[in-house]
Amino acid sequence: MSIIVIAWSLVAAIGFAIFAVQLALWQVKKSSRDSLLAAIMALATSGAAVCELVMAKATSPADIQTPMLISNLMVFLLVVPMVWFTRLRLGTGPLWLAWSITALWAVGLAVNFLLPGNLTFSSVEQLDQRMAFWGEPFSVPVGKANPFRFLSEIATLLIIIFVSWAVISASRLGNRIAALRIGGPILFFIITAGIHTVLVDLSIIKSPYMISWAFIAIAVALGMELVRDAASAARLNLDLHASEARWRVLLENIKLGVISLSVDGIITFANEAMLSLFGRKKDEIIGQSIAEFVPPSLRNDLKARIETARKAGPRARTEYPLLDADGNQHEVAWSLAAIRDDHNEINGFVAICDDVTEMRQTESDLLETRRAIEKLDRAAALSEVTAGIAHELNQPLAAILSNAQAGRRILKDQSDLPDDIAEIFDDIIADNKRASEVITGIRNLLTPQQGSMRPIAVSDVMDDVQRILTSELLGRGVALKIPDTSTLPPIHANRVQIEQVLLNLILNAAHAQTEAAIDHPNIEVLARVRGKSLALFVIDNGPGIDPSLKDKVLQPGVTTRPDGLGMGLSISGRIVANHDGRMGFISRQGKGTVFRLLLPLADEVVK
Repeated sequence: MSIIVIAWSLVAAIGFAIFAVQLALWQVKKSSRDSLLAAIMALATSGAAVCELVMAKATSPADIQTPMLISNLMVFLLVVPMVWFTRLRLGTGPLWLAWSITALWAVGLAVNFLLPGNLTFSSVEQLDQRMAFWGEPFSVPVGKANPFRFLSEIATLLIIIFVSWAVISASRLGNRIAALRIGGPILFFIITAGIHTVLVDLSIIKSPYMISWAFIAIAVALGMELVRDAASAARLNLDLHASEARWRVLLENIKLGVISLSVDGIITFANEAMLSLFGRKKDEIIGQSIAEFVPPSLRNDLKARIETARKAGPRARTEYPLLDADGNQHEVAWSLAAIRDDHNEINGFVAICDDVTEMRQTESDLLETRRAIEKLDRAAALSEVTAGIAHELNQPLAAILSNAQAGRRILKDQSDLPDDIAEIFDDIIADNKRASEVITGIRNLLTPQQGSMRPIAVSDVMDDVQRILTSELLGRGVALKIPDTSTLPPIHANRVQIEQVLLNLILNAAHAQTEAAIDHPNIEVLARVRGKSLALFVIDNGPGIDPSLKDKVLQPGVTTRPDGLGMGLSISGRIVANHDGRMGFISRQGKGTVFRLLLPLADEVVK
């Protein structure tokens, strides 16, 4: 059994195994060029081991020529990638020196294949048969040295300088352990292989060339790197599983819907809240297009949006409806983000979804409430006009009725007059009474009545006012401040009417601030107990009331708005008066206005 064959075959197998592992690592991550260089070095080691084995068992000079040519090529593929591997791993080392080593070996390789012989010998004259220390014979070539052999010798010296430089530089940068772990085995390889080759040539060491054996040190270092990477990967895998578990618990218990989509809009994940929104099970939506769950009229639009998002990125926030299993439409607010790969290309989307259907319905209800209040304002304004008309018409109607009744009494004493005349007077009297009743009916219909008076909490009134006006004031950019009034005593009032007064005053202030383009418009409502009454203040920082209108602004028909009827403040004043209260204001042009309402406290509080 040949120990040389077994040993060098083992080295070749080790090199090829490392080649396979490093090549696989490079295939997984093509940007990892150091793995590719390590694979080339390992493959060159396998080739060098085979060449050394063939040369050791050669029986004639002719048998050794080709293995020596290939052996020099393997050395080139081993040491040049080694230089660049060092540069990549340590991130340091002079580039000019690395290129110089590469250039020297490139010239040496040309000499190896283009000139007679090879880079080591110009010609191999004979084989020196030697005996290994364990008693096995082997061959060593003897011949005329190639004059260009100095190229490889200078390159070897420069490699030692380059690696030493890189190790020292990396150590100074605080990367000493990595520098020694990578640079140490490489220096060991270069020095050991170089010294051993010289000692074999001088017959001092009785063994074949063992350049490939020196690579074992690098192989051990690479193996340790793999072990460390594997251990690190195991730790990262544990951390990843723990992180995934935490995120899974969060995603499954969060009250917001979470969904992920492919770049084509295919659903790849949905948490429990999202499934509840869909009203479907997971296997009913995973793998389906999100477009299948929107109203049919919007599907083409959604597909176009997904295509735009794939190219330019999604909108950060948008609203888009979804259909549940029963066909009910939900208004959904989407907060979207793109998922990108290592090349910064979008390969999917993730979204947090919130069902805002009830919110939008509440906003719609508030809008309807505001419109209803505006209708009440118009009706109240019409009642003021009706009251005036009724007052003016009742006087002539009363005169007509009085005259018709007098004429009818006179006709009783005139027996010779036609009966038709008496009937005409009776019709006049009846029509006059009917006209008066119609006017009174219309007036009672349109005029706000006293309504039920009872103790009401001031905080309830404030809560209703704030809820109704929030959307309107937000749209206008007006800030409304209402303090805590829960500790105030109740007032004796009609809740709806007092709310109507406050709504009218706050909306008037907001309109004035918007039209005057006030910076940072704000409105504040204050409440204070004043003896047996409660004082409510509505304060704004608007343009104030025109001094020429101060004395008549509470009168019907007086307004500063182009589309106003001028009835809101007069109706508000009448409502306050019907509550045995008072309304007034203080205004400074350009400084704002303060309206004050004085309303009686509830009877039991007064007592």
